[in-house]
Amino acid sequence: MARNFGNAVDRLLSGGGAQCDCEQIRDWLVLWRDNDAKLEPTLQRSFLLQEAVPLSQDLSRLGSIGLEALDHLSNKRAASASWTSEQLRFLENAKKPRAELLIMVVPGVQRLVEDAGRAH
Repeated sequence: MARNFGNAVDRLLSGGGAQCDCEQIRDWLVLWRDNDAKLEPTLQRSFLLQEAVPLSQDLSRLGSIGLEALDHLSNKRAASASWTSEQLRFLENAKKPRAELLIMVVPGVQRLVEDAGRAH
């Protein structure tokens, strides 16, 4: 999924992406944004899954950030410099392993944020 997401983001940002790429990217981002709320009760019930709580929260925030970046790109309006730098700081932290796991969609979301921060 991460590879497909990254490829769709690359096509979209290069101008070669179809409308279906934008819709698929949005669908993935919504899924990730909403997943923490659905998963949280299960994570809280299990001591063994406690390490996954921050990962789930980060994935949810990545979805929200990606959706906002996609909205900026769709509306052809640049994100503010402060929003862009705040999101990039979060993304740098999200690249770091937690519970020996990496969230592999971070680079794709980062490319969306970087492009959203540029004037269009």
